[in-house]
Amino acid sequence: MIKEIAEGVIQFAGMSNVYVLLEEKIVIDTGERGDYEELKKAVSDYVNPEDIRKVIFTHLHYDHTGNVDLFSNAQVYASKKAIVSFEKDPFGTVLNKDIVELLQSVKLNPVEDMDGLKIIEVPGHTKGS
Repeated sequence: MIKEIAEGVIQFAGMSNVYVLLEEKIVIDTGERGDYEELKKAVSDYVNPEDIRKVIFTHLHYDHTGNVDLFSNAQVYASKKAIVSFEKDPFGTVLNKDIVELLQSVKLNPVEDMDGLKIIEVPGHTKGS
């Protein structure tokens, strides 16, 4: 299910929420792998997934990172703490072997180095949330 929650911001409500900032061509979280086809269709109604410039992960659990490959041209961002956690213990950070392999195929950039958005740390659920 997809809906516009604010002007230029859509939300895909699958196993986990995915947000798309249309003007900026930014995706926040990519949802659970089982939602791939439905997410692809829903997002494509608004923007070509290949035109997404940035993917930002709130954290690196599998249900938030499972469709990163849908946005093949995007730079991918996570917090420095999440990236360090992933480098030290990929499975313990992601909780799914297949998604670990998927994430190891992309470059994770520190969100703290990204321009254009103010990122607020909300610790508790995972390191670097």
